Formats: sequence, structure tokens, C-alpha cells
Amino acid sequence: MRRKESSHAFVKYFISVVTILIVALGVYRVNYSYEQNLEKQAEIRELETEILKERERTLELEKQYDSLGDKEYIERVGRDKFGLIYPNEILIEVEN
Repeated sequence: MRRKESSHAFVKYFISVVTILIVALGVYRVNYSYEQNLEKQAEIRELETEILKERERTLELEKQYDSLGDKEYIERVGRDKFGLIYPNEILIEVEN
């Protein structure tokens, strides 16, 4: 009888240990999944911010593209970037 009681106690102890291990593993997995979820959400926010910046940049580039055919824009770029002048004009540069 004593042997049955000790084997029953061992089985109960073993089941308790296995149950605790399963619960601990479950808690670990839930915590790990939660942390991964938080990381992914942060990454999504960063990517959404980057998308907004790129959309703004795209709009700016579209404006520049639309103005490429504009005579005033072409003249301004020619003067500012390339130092071009009209015939009979005198270019005066001021040093800082």
C-alpha cells in the first residue's frame, strides 16, 4: 500500500512539474509574441513615416517636372546654376 501511495505521489509530482513547464513555456511564447508584435508595430510606424516623406518628395518632384517647360524656370536655372546671361547683359558677381 505504501508503494502505491509513493507511486501516486510521484505521478502527481511529475504531472505538476510537467504542467508548470507547459504553463511557463506558454507564458514565454505569449511574451515573446507580444514583444515581436510591439517591434513590428514600431517598424510599421517608421515605414509609414517614410512613405509620407516619400510622397511629399514625389509631389515636389512632380512640381519641378511640371515647371521644366516654364520659360521663367528655365531662365532662372540657367542664370543661377550656369551663370548664363542674355546678349548685351553684363554679369556682376558679388563676393561675400
